[in-house]
Amino acid sequence: MTSYSTISAGVSAAPAETVPVRRTSRLGTVIRVTSGNFIEMYDFFLFGFYAQQIAAAFFPATSEYAALMMTFATFGAGFFMRPLGAIFLGSYIDRIGRRKGLVLTLGIMASGTALIAFVPGYASIGLLAPLLVLIGRLLQGFSAGVELGGVSVYLSEMATPGNKGFYVSWQSASQQVAIIFSAALGYALNHAFAKDMIADWGWRIPFFIGCSIIPVVFYIRRSLQETEAYLAQKTHPTFRQMMQTIARNWPLVTVGAMLVVLTTVAFYMITVYTPTFGKNVLKLSTEDSLLVTLCVGLSNFIWLPIMGALSDRIGRWPVMAACSALVALTAYPALSWLIANPSFANMVMIELWLSFLYGSYNGATIVALTEIIPAQVRTTGFSLAYSLATAMFGGLTPLLSTWLIEASGDKAAPGYWLAGAGAISLVATYLVYRGIVRERKA
Repeated sequence: MTSYSTISAGVSAAPAETVPVRRTSRLGTVIRVTSGNFIEMYDFFLFGFYAQQIAAAFFPATSEYAALMMTFATFGAGFFMRPLGAIFLGSYIDRIGRRKGLVLTLGIMASGTALIAFVPGYASIGLLAPLLVLIGRLLQGFSAGVELGGVSVYLSEMATPGNKGFYVSWQSASQQVAIIFSAALGYALNHAFAKDMIADWGWRIPFFIGCSIIPVVFYIRRSLQETEAYLAQKTHPTFRQMMQTIARNWPLVTVGAMLVVLTTVAFYMITVYTPTFGKNVLKLSTEDSLLVTLCVGLSNFIWLPIMGALSDRIGRWPVMAACSALVALTAYPALSWLIANPSFANMVMIELWLSFLYGSYNGATIVALTEIIPAQVRTTGFSLAYSLATAMFGGLTPLLSTWLIEASGDKAAPGYWLAGAGAISLVATYLVYRGIVRERKA
């Protein structure tokens, strides 16, 4: 790609008290910086898995479908806050520093999580209940708007030469640990408590556990050091200058968002939406649906660093092009076959196939996005591109999948949504790596 642009006027110096990441502590640094990702995805997955219980507690309606749609709409609303978080929190991180910004995002995320965990149900406080849950989701979305970008940029900047793909892949890999943990916890709770107890109050237990983990994550994230790459920047742009740079490079941000469409749609389909699909569409048990999700999380965790490392060796575009094309070609046929042959084993097989494609594509794509965004607005640009894709596509996946099935009568209809995401990202891969979309210098 072309060289990064430099913004020189109206700048502020890097914080004097920060010190660079030491090479001897890279493993510990990866764990500390990705811990916030764990908490974020843990809470997001819980909202998707316990959608029916949350619908009953906060969104009473005349039908289960209507309540579920309102729940997924609230889930999706948080994603529309992500672009705002990307702009305001992203510019803060680019201007003040990676470390301080990541501590701030964790605090905002914790506030949203606590609201969802402790708000009484509709039966107790009426309309105030769904309103407070919505505010909690909006806070989570605002924070998440820069969390993924901040972590990805941090890992990219502290990576050893020639290993950026491997290092950055641990941003997404940490999310899979959250999926595994929350699915295993849900499985244990379903064995420990009766179904009516889970529906009444037991679904809150995982959220309480998340709240109890946050202080620990906050403590270890505060020990992060600033990256050498950030400290090496002699100047840092003002908010206005960053917005001007983003505006000049809007084609690059747009195509960056297109690159991420497949990543975000596939992730929310094979993790957050999988329990609902397994229970409501395939009529599998809650335990079976959780086990499938657990298998998906393990598979994702394995493939992400492997394919990130492979992209370091053979290049980003071969992995991205092959995987996006395979998703576009196989998503609907795979789900159609599963609908015709519903079983636990068949669902595991199809989900593991989609997991392989997701993990492979994501392992190469996230680091690619850090490489194409101008250096001095890297967190803001990355986060804005990622947030736009998530708000317009990924975050709506549970809602649209539920609606597509209801409107079309085709239980495999979510496959069209996933296939379309693959096609969009395939086009974006071509545009980026054929040099059609490039950075515009100041």
